Amino acid sequence: MGETSPSSSVDLVSEDGGHRHGNFHNYYSFHPPVNRLKVLQETGILDYVVQFATANNKKRGHRGDTHTDDAVKRQKCLQDQADHPFAAKSANGSENTATITGTVETQSPQKQTRREPLFRYCDLGCNEGDLTAGLARELTNRIQPSKKDTVAVVDSLGLDMDATLIGRARENHGMLSKNMPIQFQICNLCQALDHETAYRNHFSGKFDLTSIFSTTMWIHVHAGDNGLKDFLHRACQQTKLLLIEPQPSKCYRSARVRLERLGRPDIPDISFDRLKMRQNIEQEIANVIISCGFQRVVLVENKSNPETTPASHHPPNNSQEEESNRTVWKRALQLYERITDEEE
Repeated sequence: MGETSPSSSVDLVSEDGGHRHGNFHNYYSFHPPVNRLKVLQETGILDYVVQFATANNKKRGHRGDTHTDDAVKRQKCLQDQADHPFAAKSANGSENTATITGTVETQSPQKQTRREPLFRYCDLGCNEGDLTAGLARELTNRIQPSKKDTVAVVDSLGLDMDATLIGRARENHGMLSKNMPIQFQICNLCQALDHETAYRNHFSGKFDLTSIFSTTMWIHVHAGDNGLKDFLHRACQQTKLLLIEPQPSKCYRSARVRLERLGRPDIPDISFDRLKMRQNIEQEIANVIISCGFQRVVLVENKSNPETTPASHHPPNNSQEEESNRTVWKRALQLYERITDEEE
């Protein structure tokens, strides 16, 4: 009855219905992607991300032609996942990555010249990829290259611990279009080696945007305070923008109640003694992100030019603004931007 992910030792028991690890197999039937995408559009977050991408591409000259292994690696992974949508162990028996056998790249990477994508996006806890693909599509439609340019616009990576969900993601979204390549990998985000290996397998630099939608509680419950902090540090280290939807404290109790109603074993101890961050979890998460060199992006309306939505970097002090960023299920979507000076 259990299904073990190739990238972890976690047993995903079907009777739990996703209520133990958050790997709900019907998640988007009760939280469709359009709900979050609507909030991102109406609050100006999506526009801000596009402005950020446009400014960065001008700064670095659209990344230009490159001779890196990253492009070749992604191309082969995308072809492999299209040919073999369900995951298998790697040829060397490694349990840390979910690689797939397939066609062999015959051309030397050094001889290939590929244009790097205009924008790189990573979704941590992607489920079956509907929201990952939806946000990637929205970004692609807004970050338009020139008509003569054949460069990929948005290159995306989705990570989740559930092999079945990743299999669905690959089948449904694995090869959307040439200008929107998207790859899905099995990954236990609680495990540092698993998480870091998944990053390295896809791309060696920083993503332009990383999203974490309703995933923090599951990391926290199973990895504790230190595990959640480490996860957030890893996410921040590999991105320039971070879009996060923390689960509030009451969600922890709800998860326990749902398992009780199903007659399933309890989740790990969620008491404040064990999970000290839970007492003020949204602020605690914000503190960790800020300590990594980020600031919250708070969007305000420009009265003189209502068509634009400038941003200011300061803690939110407007309850109306904070409320507008919440989904219909009352969770806040928060955008953070890296402010530390680093080499591109």
